[in-house]
Amino acid sequence: MASKRKKSGGCGTGFWILMASGFIIYIGQEASEFVVRTRGILLLLGLIIIAFFIIRKIVKIRTTKKREELYSAISAEINLDQMISELKEYDDYVVVGSKKALENYTDIKYLREHENFEKVKAVVDIKDQISDRLNSFITENKYEKDSQYIYVKDQLLSYMKLAEGYRVHVTYNTAAGNYKGSKTLCINSRRIKELELFPEYLMTKGEYNQFLKQQNKEKLISKKNAMYERVNSILEYANESNKSFPNFCTIEDGNQ
Repeated sequence: MASKRKKSGGCGTGFWILMASGFIIYIGQEASEFVVRTRGILLLLGLIIIAFFIIRKIVKIRTTKKREELYSAISAEINLDQMISELKEYDDYVVVGSKKALENYTDIKYLREHENFEKVKAVVDIKDQISDRLNSFITENKYEKDSQYIYVKDQLLSYMKLAEGYRVHVTYNTAAGNYKGSKTLCINSRRIKELELFPEYLMTKGEYNQFLKQQNKEKLISKKNAMYERVNSILEYANESNKSFPNFCTIEDGNQ
């Protein structure tokens, strides 16, 4: 009995192995036939993909060339290279040693430390001229209908951003030289006018006290001058009035 069972088990295993082998062979033959049938389609699809990338590359090259030609034409017309030479990402750099110093660092502190108000003002004046010229061109020009103009316009707008004012990059580095943060100060023409109107903003305490004394002295002198002018005008008026009235006390000689 044991012998028969063993034979029966062995026969079952062989059967399944034979079935699996036959199935694998069948799948292999079908896959081979499928590849043969679809080889032409796959080849065509591959050629289409290659052609797509080639055409895309050609279009990109032509577009880039047109864009560069338009940029060159505009650059020559408005003398853009000269403008760009005056523009920097940052006009000056400052390094501080603490987070609090970074937070408290202002344009006033920068101008006091460097004592370069006139230099900053000159740079801001130049940048204002550049900004006005770029804005005038962007507002109205003959290239607006060109398909590539939008890309050149974006570049011009980025230059206008750099022309907004005198830009100072303030960085916080540790004693070991590790970067911890930064910020940008921008001193524009409006700020320059404000500082010219209120020069005391840039003064130290001692300079400010001296400034107040000078102002009071000038006010006193101005007040005295105004008073003298008023007194002189009264005296002149009185003299003119005396000349215009007849002298009734005059006695003429002669017989009555």
